[in-house]
Amino acid sequence: MLKKLHAKLGRFSPAFRDLGHLDEYRAGFREKNWADRAYLNQIGCLVSIVIVTLGIPLDYIVYPDHFAQFTALRLFEVGFLALMFGLTTLPSMRPHLFRITAIFTGSVIATVCVIIYVTEGAVSPYYAGINLVMIGIGFIMGLTFREAVFYTTFSVMAYLFVSVLAGIPDDAWRIVINNGYFIFLTGVIAILAAYFSYRVRFYSYAQEMQLQKSNEALQEMDRRKSEFIANVSHELRTPVAVIVGPAKHLLEQQANLLPAPARKVVEQIVRNGGRLTKLVNDLLELMVLENTSQTTVSYTRLDLAEVLKVCTDQLAPLFGRDNHRQLSTSWPSYPVWVEGNESQLERVCFNLIQNAYKFTDPDDGRINVELFVENDQAVLRVEDNGVGIGTEHHEIIFQRYRQADGSTSRQSQGTGIGLALVKEIVEAHLGTVSVLSQPGDGATFTLRLPLTENQAGAPAQQPTDNKDLRREAESDYLLNFDTYSAPETTGKAYRSPGKPLIILVEDEPDIASMMLDALKADYDLVWLNEGSTADEHIASHLPHAILLDHMLPGKDGLEVARKLKQDPATSTIPILLITANARDTLKQDALDLGIDEFIAKPFSWVELKARVSNLVRRSDLEKALSERNQELSRAMDDLRRSEAQLIQSERWRSISHLSGALIHEIGNPLNVALSAVRIASKHKNLDIRNEALEEAQIGLERIGNLVGDLKDFLTPENTPVVESVPLHRAVAQAKTLHAERLAKITITEEGLHDTLVFGNKNALIQTIGNLIGNSLDAFDRFKSQNPQISIIASRDTGPGGPVSRLQILDNGPGLPGHLIPTLFEPFNPGPDSSGLGIGLSICQTMVTQMGGQIRLVPSHKGAAFEITLSAAPDQLLTTNPASTKDKQATS
Repeated sequence: MLKKLHAKLGRFSPAFRDLGHLDEYRAGFREKNWADRAYLNQIGCLVSIVIVTLGIPLDYIVYPDHFAQFTALRLFEVGFLALMFGLTTLPSMRPHLFRITAIFTGSVIATVCVIIYVTEGAVSPYYAGINLVMIGIGFIMGLTFREAVFYTTFSVMAYLFVSVLAGIPDDAWRIVINNGYFIFLTGVIAILAAYFSYRVRFYSYAQEMQLQKSNEALQEMDRRKSEFIANVSHELRTPVAVIVGPAKHLLEQQANLLPAPARKVVEQIVRNGGRLTKLVNDLLELMVLENTSQTTVSYTRLDLAEVLKVCTDQLAPLFGRDNHRQLSTSWPSYPVWVEGNESQLERVCFNLIQNAYKFTDPDDGRINVELFVENDQAVLRVEDNGVGIGTEHHEIIFQRYRQADGSTSRQSQGTGIGLALVKEIVEAHLGTVSVLSQPGDGATFTLRLPLTENQAGAPAQQPTDNKDLRREAESDYLLNFDTYSAPETTGKAYRSPGKPLIILVEDEPDIASMMLDALKADYDLVWLNEGSTADEHIASHLPHAILLDHMLPGKDGLEVARKLKQDPATSTIPILLITANARDTLKQDALDLGIDEFIAKPFSWVELKARVSNLVRRSDLEKALSERNQELSRAMDDLRRSEAQLIQSERWRSISHLSGALIHEIGNPLNVALSAVRIASKHKNLDIRNEALEEAQIGLERIGNLVGDLKDFLTPENTPVVESVPLHRAVAQAKTLHAERLAKITITEEGLHDTLVFGNKNALIQTIGNLIGNSLDAFDRFKSQNPQISIIASRDTGPGGPVSRLQILDNGPGLPGHLIPTLFEPFNPGPDSSGLGIGLSICQTMVTQMGGQIRLVPSHKGAAFEITLSAAPDQLLTTNPASTKDKQATS
């Protein structure tokens, strides 16, 4: 019976069939199920909180006598469930989800059972709470079949236990049977729901994993397909180039010498070779479009009118040669700027015009190509008077591998790629393409592309290589190979000493022969036909440039390039990669390796010569640049040696200057002192002796001051004691150092009283004394009239808190501009100064050690210095008006 029921369920859903073939996914599903259980537990907790809370008003209506105690019980349960919810959100609790499920489910059942017991026991209407718990077990918790059986059984047993414990009234057996019946049925439904839910979730997971594996397999197949197409393109383009090139040359150069049947055969070779090349190019372009999700296509701002002009110029020989088709063109005289990929838009123009050419009558075919600007779009319209297209085929022709006539008896040839390629390229450029046509009335294809925002700007962005040469290589009808003969040996043919050396690594003898013939007149050539030892030969020859095929026996071109770029001896040799592979990923890989240029098969001699010439010129320029860099390096070495000699000379000059200054500064007062001592020792006149001794004392004090300054400069105090210093006292003691000289000077003081700063008292006195002494020296040297010195204190707020500023200003001659940048550097005396030039350097050192700053401030006359120090914490915010401005004048 159960098997038949299971079989019928299998018809309803595959999740109930035999799932033995999906056993490989069970371990992964169990791991995922545990992750899902955390989320389902959270839902269970939230639902339980809502249900328990909504029971509070029900308690008030049904059992008002127990309302208070039931409310307390429910609120306690809500708090406990909130705690369980919080635990399920913690990643560290993931291994304990089974216990958390059991705890919070058991707490809900216990709460319901307590209420049943307190009310009417087995006949309590709150038995429905047990049913709600089991519904949650079956439909919300995501339990396994065994877990569902356990929890439902536990719920039923808890109800029966409470009923027996509370006692069953004699006349209530019918109610008890009724309640038990519905509880039992609810439990059965919960168990079945859990069982079905678990199987459905497992089957969905297995299907998802199978789809993922299938998707990975499809991606691998797609990758292999792309590689296959790339390899096939190489194998197709190489023989096509060898076939079409010589045939084209024979047709153009020796057509008059060929018999008519032979000429017809050659024309067929050229025509069908061109068709084959076009088909290969279209296939490769489709491959590139398919891989745009994995690769990046380069988009630049370009002139669509220029692209169209070049395309029509290249296709012009098709018209009026062996038929009477006519091609008329028109485009604006100004640039039509669009954002796009130049080669892809060229392919679009070629395909639209060639498609019109194919479906028009050779005798009276007319094709009109028009480009114009309409609103904010560039519009390209290609109109022909060909066979036309039925409206029922307007959508089909833009689908891959579909044609308006796809039967085996169709009159036109093709693969159904061209217009599909046009549509996909245009849509990738955010444009549209449409057709308007009826059978027998020709067709009009209209292409619309968005214009760039700025239409009036710089000229179109040109490719790095020659534009006309590159487009010539793209044309399927204008191949221009000369005659060739296959070389017999490799490694020593086509040598022309004295010319730039080129090494060609190419395994196809026919392609190699054409390239060697094209280059032998201008270059010294070496041909290698395999890649395994190519890097060794190149390292031994060190050529000007390397022509390297992508697909080689032994070692492919990229591997050869990698070896060359890793070797310092060959890393700078430019490389031209020869490839028939149009994958953007190949170009990216090559650029990452440092490959300089690319050339795609088939190519023309003109393009090959131009690219090789560019590489050789680049190689010559790099060699010249390298030689110039070596010369510059040698010059820099000489300059460094000269600089070191100048520095050494300057050091000796500085030492000599210091020695001379010391001799002068110490020698003069020493001579005065010695002379005065001699006079005092010889004369007995007391007045003369006292005067001589005073002069000796002045000289010795001068020497002492010089020695003290030099000592302070050479051994500055590293860790001065910082304390609160009253500025007016520090200034007063600094003035005593120059008391005699200050007797003839007018001194103005402002804001000094009640101003405390953090500093070292002795260092601050010496600094202020040095600044006052500098002003006095300047007054003496320049014989200043009415000399004045102002000492001003003020309070301000700096980045680190309150600061005090002390300015010392004079009305002397000031400082020359050329001295200001080096004012605080040692041994930098002012004009006509007799000192060592270290006073200001000492001041800066001492102020910096006190955590402050000293600087020269702008002044309209004389010199002004400002000392900034941190204000002491007991600094008054408001200054006593009586002491705001104190002035002292002496004469």
